[in-house]
Amino acid sequence: MRDGHCPKCGSQNVYTCQVPGQGGGVSPASDGAYLLQIRDRYGWKIVQDWETFLCADCGYYENYILDKEVISKVITNPKGQIWNKVGS
Repeated sequence: MRDGHCPKCGSQNVYTCQVPGQGGGVSPASDGAYLLQIRDRYGWKIVQDWETFLCADCGYYENYILDKEVISKVITNPKGQIWNKVGS
């Protein structure tokens, strides 16, 4: 979707949120901020740096985690106890 095309319906009516760390797939925090969370072996990690794209025609959306430390914790997860690589 980063190229402005929806992979589900082919529309070019794709939007992105211009505010870092805001967008879809979020849950409210006690201070009113919205935070994306991802589960690793030890619990939930707050992700403050992500990017969201939304198709205004079909409603499909994608979130991209930009925080390399969070991604690193996912891929170094021993024996894939939470996350498993697709195709393996």
